[in-house]
Amino acid sequence: MFGMRRTCTAALLGTVLTVLAVPAAGAESASFNSTPGSGPPGTRILLTSVTPCTLPPGVTGQPFIRASLSRGSTVITATTIALRPDGSWRGSLTVGPRAAAGADTIDAFCLASRQAEGALLAYSPRAFTVTAPGGLPNTGFDGWTAAGTSIMLIIAGGGLMLVGRRAGTKPSGLHGRNSSAGSPKYLGR
Repeated sequence: MFGMRRTCTAALLGTVLTVLAVPAAGAESASFNSTPGSGPPGTRILLTSVTPCTLPPGVTGQPFIRASLSRGSTVITATTIALRPDGSWRGSLTVGPRAAAGADTIDAFCLASRQAEGALLAYSPRAFTVTAPGGLPNTGFDGWTAAGTSIMLIIAGGGLMLVGRRAGTKPSGLHGRNSSAGSPKYLGR
C-alpha cells in the first residue's frame, strides 16, 4: 500500500512538472528586448520584439502581445501590445507605484486573438529588478561635474570674501591717532 502511494505521488509530481515545463500550447520560443533592467516604482520599461510574431498558415485572428511583470505568481503590471503588419512590436510596461523592491520577471506571449487558447509564441522571459523608491532623479549631471563645480564655487566665494574685506577696511583709532583725544594711543607691548 505504501509503495502504491509513492508511485502515484511520483507519477503526479512528474505530470505536474511536465505540464509546467512545456510552453503554452504549440508555442515556439522567441526573444524580445527590455530596457532598463531595473528601476523604482513608476519606471517605464520599453519592450521591443527581436522575433516577430506572425499567424501560421490557416490561422485567422488579430494577433497581439500580452506582456506582464511578475514576482512569482503575482502579476505586478500587465499590458497588451498591438503588432505591426510585419509581426514586429514595441510597447511598454510601467512599474506600479506600490511595487516592492525585489527581483521580477517580464513575460511576453503572442496570442492569435483575444479568444485564442494558448500562445503562438512564448517569448523567453527577461529579468527586471524593482529598486527602492526615493532619491533624486538622475538629471544627467554626473558626480565629477558636480564636485568640480562645488570646488569652483567655494574658491569663488572665498575670493569674494577677501575682496569684500579689503574694500571695506578703513583705518580705525586703534592703529594710530585717536580722533577724539588728538594724541597717539599705545595699544600693547
